[in-house]
Order: sequence, then C-alpha cells, then structure tokens
Amino acid sequence: MLIHDPAVEATLRRMVAGLEVSPDCRKDLLQEALLHLWSEELLNPGQQLWWYLESCKFHLLHLHVSGKSIDSPKHSCAQVAFPDNYAGQEDWPDTSEFDDGIMSEINADDIFRLLVNRLEPIDQIILEGFVEGLRVCEIATKISRPRGFVERHHLQIAKLALELGINPRLAT
Repeated sequence: MLIHDPAVEATLRRMVAGLEVSPDCRKDLLQEALLHLWSEELLNPGQQLWWYLESCKFHLLHLHVSGKSIDSPKHSCAQVAFPDNYAGQEDWPDTSEFDDGIMSEINADDIFRLLVNRLEPIDQIILEGFVEGLRVCEIATKISRPRGFVERHHLQIAKLALELGINPRLAT
C-alpha cells in the first residue's frame, strides 16, 4: 500500500505543510491525507501514483477551504492512530519549500496536459515532435508541411504556453 511508502508520506507532509502552520492541524491533515490515500487505493486500484496524490491534494484543499475538521464527532470513526514506532512524526518542515520531487512532476504534467488540451490536433502533433527532440525540419518532413508552417505553429504554441503561465527557462 502507498501509505507505507516513505517517499509518498514525505510528499503528503509537504502538501500538508503548505496548507497549515499549526502543528496540531498538520497532524490532523496528514491523518486525513493518509486515510484518503488508503481509501482511494482500495476503491480505485491500479491508478498511477500521481493520480492518488492529486486526489489527496484536492481532498486536502477542500478540507482546508471548507474548514471541516476530522476532530468533529462526525469524523471520529475515520481517525487513524499513528503507531508508537512512527519515525519522524514530529519532523515537519518549517517552511513550504519548492518541491523538486513527485509533486513537481505532477504539477508539470498537469500544466502540460492543460496546454495540450487547448491545442488543435496539428499543433499537438508538432508539440509531440518537439517533446521527442525533433528539429523543426524533421517535424515538417514528418507531417508533410513546409518548415515555415511548423515555425508559425511553434510560435502559436509558445504564445499559448505563456498565456497559461508557462515561462521559458532562462539560460544560466
């Protein structure tokens, strides 16, 4: 089960740390995240890890925004006790730092899918070519179009990406 994976737990901790500053509330939200993860894995087996983590993220955001607490009598049956030998239970990060792990990949994948879903089919093929590492002339040959056609569409794709908030990396 994913709830036993230390990397997944660390990711859930970072999610919770980004939502809540109170240590007690963080414990509650982590408990809720673990329960939700466990429940989703049972109800929807075979999904990819990012799917489960996205579900947890949206569940936690909903709880945080709605102000619902698992400490209420209504939710008391859903509480999960931490084992006595639970390593690192108190090791919460002090700040919400940039996560260059699983959640960054998930967020990048979400942004990329948002971009792809807004593109015309020909633009999706052109973008796929760039993702595969093809050059403009190779993509033009692949789709039997002139190089200028691919270049114009590449600029349109880049413009849409910028509108969606995707900023190109600056050369260092």
